Amino acid sequence: MPRRAPSLRPPAPELDRASLDPPSRRVLEGLTAGLRAKLGEDLVGLWLYGSSARGEARHPESDVDLLLITRRGDADWPRAYHVLYEVSDREGVSPVRFSLKLVDPGWVAERRAIESFFIREVDRDKLVLAGEP
Repeated sequence: MPRRAPSLRPPAPELDRASLDPPSRRVLEGLTAGLRAKLGEDLVGLWLYGSSARGEARHPESDVDLLLITRRGDADWPRAYHVLYEVSDREGVSPVRFSLKLVDPGWVAERRAIESFFIREVDRDKLVLAGEP
C-alpha cells in the first residue's frame, strides 16, 4: 500500500482559532512548512493542543504544546528539533517556548485504545497543522 503524502493545506485557518502572539504564529507556520520539507512522507501529523489550541488567554510562562506524529517517532527527534530551532531563531523566539512531543502512529493508536486521559484531551482540543487528525 503506498504511503500518503502529508496534507499540503496551509495551517493559517486553524491557527486563526488559537491564542498565539504573532511571532509564535510565524514559528508554527514556519515549523509546519519546515517539517513537511524535512520529513516528507514520514510526517503523519502535527497537532497544536492545550491552552493555545483552546484559545485561552496567554500567560508569560505558557508554552505552546505540539504533538508531532512521524512514522519513526523518537528517531526523528534530531530532524524535528533542527527545524524548530532554525525557525524560532529566525523569528527571534526562544525554542523552549514550544513543547514538542514526538510519537509514532502506534503510540497514538495505543493511547486511544486504552482511552488515555492525555490523548482524549488532545483529540478534544487539537488544531491539525499538518497531516491527518
